Amino acid sequence: MNKNKVLCECLKGLLAFEDRFEQVPDRRARWLGERLAWHKVLPLAAAIQDPGKPKCRTLADILNKANLHNMMREEHYFRQVRSLFSALDQWEVEYVPFKGPFWFVPLYEAYHWRHIGDIDLLLPKSDIPKATEMMVALGYRPHYLSGGLEQELVGGRGELAFSPDPSRPNDVVVELHWDPMPSPRFMRRQFLSYEDFTRRTICGQWRGLSYAMPSLEVQFLYLVLHATCQHQFMRFVHVTTIVHYIQRRFHLNFEEVFELAAERHASTPLFYGLSFANAFWALPKPLRELKARINVPLKSRLVTKLLSPRSIVQGTDKKGTIRRNLFRTAISW
Repeated sequence: MNKNKVLCECLKGLLAFEDRFEQVPDRRARWLGERLAWHKVLPLAAAIQDPGKPKCRTLADILNKANLHNMMREEHYFRQVRSLFSALDQWEVEYVPFKGPFWFVPLYEAYHWRHIGDIDLLLPKSDIPKATEMMVALGYRPHYLSGGLEQELVGGRGELAFSPDPSRPNDVVVELHWDPMPSPRFMRRQFLSYEDFTRRTICGQWRGLSYAMPSLEVQFLYLVLHATCQHQFMRFVHVTTIVHYIQRRFHLNFEEVFELAAERHASTPLFYGLSFANAFWALPKPLRELKARINVPLKSRLVTKLLSPRSIVQGTDKKGTIRRNLFRTAISW
């Protein structure tokens, strides 16, 4: 079987939490491991592998090592998050954690099933100066792209990244956001705002930590917009996130999601977010019917065809860049 077909079958298996690695020959094992890592789904593949199913020794070793590595990363990540939450409370800074374990843990048995990246926190813009002072006091170094904090707050990207002290090599970057989604990065349309994340919150928990998080409907729409407008499904992890939300967030009100998307002029990105997920996993009938009600402009339909689900599977950082940029433009018309 063609190696990209094997990869595609393995990726589809992840959506169903199924081990489909028996078709991977030893000569393709390292290549597959690299592709799974690039798509940020190697931890999920490692976690759901079935030891009772046959697979080549090289791939089994890759998956076992990845699983152990990510379990250790989760422990370091948890300690860092716990320390940050404590400091934020002491400094009396309001915050809403988002993405990461804060939203995704209910989808999986443990956070190490996911790719572990940065720590994302949403703060009111007025608290950013105090939070920056706190982060510096904790040993973090801010990365100013516009010259300084004042310039970042006026004309920046709505977020500020902080690198951990070099003496803590296991810590990850912390990103403080005051704008959860500035829409497509070259546009000024704002699909979701800070108020959407804080107006109607629910309680989240992860390993004994409690925190506020936005409604499931806001979470889902944000993740679809994050996949379409900001990353154009460059990596398969965006597909797994959308599909697993649909599968496992049982109280998610999709009628409300579609109403919110229509109100924010985000129906076209929602249409394509669901379309790309549907290319790898069949959407439930009620969701397909809701999607069919979205009227996508003809010019958007024509241009978005240049970016296909196959492009996702075979893409790299450079391969497919032009198609992704055209797609980003088309869903914003």
